[in-house]
Amino acid sequence: AMRMRMRWCCCSLVRCAAVSSGLAQTDSVWTKGGRRTLAMRSDAATPPKRFYKEVRVESLGSESSMFVISLDGRPARTARKSKLVLPSKLLAAAIACEWAAQGFYVLRELMPLTMLAGQALDVVPAHRDQICDDMVRFAASDVASYRTPSPQRLRDAQDAVLAPALEHVASTHGVKLPIVEDFAAIVVNNEDEQKLRKVLSSMNDFELAAFQYAAGAGKSIVLALCLRDNFFDAASAAAASRCEEDYQASSFGLVEGSHDVDAADTTVRYAAAAAIFRLCALETRTELRA
Repeated sequence: AMRMRMRWCCCSLVRCAAVSSGLAQTDSVWTKGGRRTLAMRSDAATPPKRFYKEVRVESLGSESSMFVISLDGRPARTARKSKLVLPSKLLAAAIACEWAAQGFYVLRELMPLTMLAGQALDVVPAHRDQICDDMVRFAASDVASYRTPSPQRLRDAQDAVLAPALEHVASTHGVKLPIVEDFAAIVVNNEDEQKLRKVLSSMNDFELAAFQYAAGAGKSIVLALCLRDNFFDAASAAAASRCEEDYQASSFGLVEGSHDVDAADTTVRYAAAAAIFRLCALETRTELRA
């Protein structure tokens, strides 16, 4: 049942990623606007054709807790050609679903978990301190702290979804960010910055890659923390980050190809980050019970 649910969730994530990138799959051919042609920007390189048939998850060794994705017996690799080595069998299974779901072409933009794993393997180890510093600086312009003075309906909507997020971060991590209006500066004291840095430093490479992705998706370290702590699910975090945009769309109309695509992209990013957090945490809890 868990395997079936995981496959459904991963396929849903791929379909949502297809919407965010303006693509859809039909008969193993990626189409846009109903035409049976590859939908790519004119300046984009043609993606590779699918070069494998069978996708499997294999242990790195008899005594290893690491796993690899096997494509017809050969290991899958990151965009930088590193072997895709994963710390969780559940995460490996989810990423294997992404590879199996590819059609005639292998489209990396429809493989958010694979992309995050690549970041965790290729980028995070060499740049942990820089990434942590960048994430701490996010707090000085965090979406969760900003409020619009008017109209009152928008202000109420912001308070309803963002105030609980700030309260959660304050009670769970001891970080208290102020609420400001319009474009006023958010002053973050040194003590709160150190607390944030401590939380970030405690994350493994995969968690930190997912956290950076989530923080960038919603321009908020607060919402990324809520997602990691399972206080918000992906849909709730996406809705909270887009509170003002959704209000504007409901008041003045949705711009097709803009608002809807941005919303899908934000949801994909949060969902991919949440998958990393949940699958790694679930594997840890399973090992502890064993």
